Amino acid sequence: MSGKTNQERIEEIEQKINQLKVKKTQIENRERERKKKARTKRLIQIGIIFEKHFGITDEVEAEKMAWAFKQTINKDRFRIKDIDLIRSRERNEAVYTTIETNRGGEHS
Repeated sequence: MSGKTNQERIEEIEQKINQLKVKKTQIENRERERKKKARTKRLIQIGIIFEKHFGITDEVEAEKMAWAFKQTINKDRFRIKDIDLIRSRERNEAVYTTIETNRGGEHS
């Protein structure tokens, strides 16, 4: 015999269940915090990009710019995703990964 009553075994199991619930909650809290930090970092990085390229320095100006660009961006979203960032930075203009004719008649 193990020397423990059924009631003692039940109490031990309930203790373990409670400990596991606490651990689960801690893990969930850490994951929420990780996601929150990742979102904050992403928002800061996006803000830095818009400040760099458009000189946006306040929320009202950013909101106005967002409304101004919203229609164009939504219309050309898939084309915009084809911009080659490296070549665009080199030329200081949008260069697309797909072959198309630019203003000067040469292919990108």
